[in-house]
Amino acid sequence: MKKRIISLLLSLITLLTLIPLGAMATQSRKENFNKDYTLTGDMATDICIVANAQANLTKEELGYTEAWCADFVCDCARLANIPTSIIGNHGLAARLCETVLESGGVVVTEPRAGDLVVYQGTSKKTGEFKIFHVGIMTGGTTSAQGNLS
Repeated sequence: MKKRIISLLLSLITLLTLIPLGAMATQSRKENFNKDYTLTGDMATDICIVANAQANLTKEELGYTEAWCADFVCDCARLANIPTSIIGNHGLAARLCETVLESGGVVVTEPRAGDLVVYQGTSKKTGEFKIFHVGIMTGGTTSAQGNLS
C-alpha cells in the first residue's frame, strides 16, 4: 500500500511539472504611497502628480515584493482616480499595455506627460520580441517608474 501511494504521489508530481503553469500577480501598495499632493481632475496631470510624489521611495518602502513596474503604474492610476476600464490592474507590463490599447489607448511617437512609456526588446531566454517594462511619462523626456533607478 505504501509503494502504491508513493508511486501515485510521484506520478502526480511528475504530471504537474509537465503542465505549463503561469503566475501573474498584482500587488497594490497604494496605502504606502506618499499622499502629500493635490489632484487637479485632469487624469494625465494627476497620474504625473501621484508618480512624482513617490520620487526616491524604494521598492521596500512602498512594500512591493516582486517586479513592480506595472503595479506602480496601476497604483498611481488608482490614486489619480483613473478608472480600471482605462488602466486595468495588472502586475504584468505586457497585459497592462494590452488593456490600455483595448480601452482605446494609442501608440504615439511623441510622448507627453501622462502617457505610458513601454520598453520592448528581445528576450534573452526565448529570442521573442516582447514588452518587459512600463512607466509613466512625466514630461516629454522624463518618466517615473518602478524597478529602475
